[in-house]
Amino acid sequence: SAKVLSFDDCNVVLEFIEPVDKNSTYYEFLKKHGSYIHHIQIGDQKNPALKKVFEHNGVKILSEAEFYGDDFDGLHFLYMDTKDDYGAVLEYIVWL
Repeated sequence: SAKVLSFDDCNVVLEFIEPVDKNSTYYEFLKKHGSYIHHIQIGDQKNPALKKVFEHNGVKILSEAEFYGDDFDGLHFLYMDTKDDYGAVLEYIVWL
């Protein structure tokens, strides 16, 4: 789990994420790399096909989950191991 501070101006979303326990990908990343850009996010409307493209090309899925909220129907997100290729983890969001 983590604390998240988010700024959203409809074009760019900036999140500051602080791990609150040692059992998270955020904690492991911080421990290994120090303070750094964790991920870059891209999203798509109800199209999970990109996950298959990344998997087909050997990109490892680090974690994935679904979230639901009062003001949206839900989202499915994936963190993909693209640090060596792009300098950061890639977060892919599919709106449900």
